[in-house]
Amino acid sequence: MRSNIIDLDVHLHFATTKAIKVSDDGDEDNHVWIPKSFVEYDEDADFGTDITISLRENIAKEKGLI
Repeated sequence: MRSNIIDLDVHLHFATTKAIKVSDDGDEDNHVWIPKSFVEYDEDADFGTDITISLRENIAKEKGLI
């Protein structure tokens, strides 16, 4: 059985207690919000840095990240 969890390199713009604001190209105008309940990432990462997130492939497609 194939896992539908994928890793993506994204730019972390901001985070709240419930979601993270990321983009795949570093341009904040192209950001998407992803609920924290849908994603795993290093919560100690600084805003304005590139990070790797893990999430379900269908969520990444829905958000336009792939």
